[in-house]
Amino acid sequence: MSGGMLIPDNIPNNISAAKLDIKSRELAEIAVPPGLALLTACFIAFLVAY
Repeated sequence: MSGGMLIPDNIPNNISAAKLDIKSRELAEIAVPPGLALLTACFIAFLVAY
């Protein structure tokens, strides 16, 4: 989860956050809820497909 949604594990997120002066906590508040929803949707889609 953290690799796609949070700053520390994702190089493009590091660059974007530095340019926009966004802190890790601010990005987490924005990115985690929709990211979890998308991960859940993908999980359900895989369960249904297989």
